[in-house]
Amino acid sequence: SISLPGYFLVSRLDHRDDSGWGGVAAFARNNMADSVTLLGHSDNFERSWLLLHSDFGPILLCNFYRPPCQGEVGSIDSLEEELNMFQNQAVGTIIVGDLNVHNVRWLRFSSHNSAEGFALQKLCAEIGMTQSVDKPTRDKHLLDLVVTDIDSVIKTEILPKIADHNAVLVRLQFAAPTFVASSRELKKKLPPE
Repeated sequence: SISLPGYFLVSRLDHRDDSGWGGVAAFARNNMADSVTLLGHSDNFERSWLLLHSDFGPILLCNFYRPPCQGEVGSIDSLEEELNMFQNQAVGTIIVGDLNVHNVRWLRFSSHNSAEGFALQKLCAEIGMTQSVDKPTRDKHLLDLVVTDIDSVIKTEILPKIADHNAVLVRLQFAAPTFVASSRELKKKLPPE
């Protein structure tokens, strides 16, 4: 089990191969937990979709791990399909994760060009999204990306390593709505059924 003091686990999707390694998890600070909703998980890939309710409007969040698999583009193709399913619910989208793609012209700290790197760049260009991490995140390579169509209201920062990758912090330049009482607080006040 995973826990972080002061944070609520919103979603967790483990590696599909039951190896006990990898997967994606999304946490929200306890005071923000009622502002984040899990929409669903990808059927075939390590990818979760969430909705962040904010004063800016609903933001679609995608938490995505793509293993380093040279030439595999199915995960990028299905990303577009899932994005089309959820994007109409939001005013903006932020996709974060260890995507393990290389594209020398697009991602400055790439070691080579790859089919999956070209596929992701093409998808981003077609749907108007940009990649906002500008420093290496694993040794001298940029593997952990933040792809968004609302780059004017986010800031990214590279933090020290956790295991073998530097952490990427995404700061949103808007607030979550203030609730009079959270749904958990309301449930505590309701009489038992």
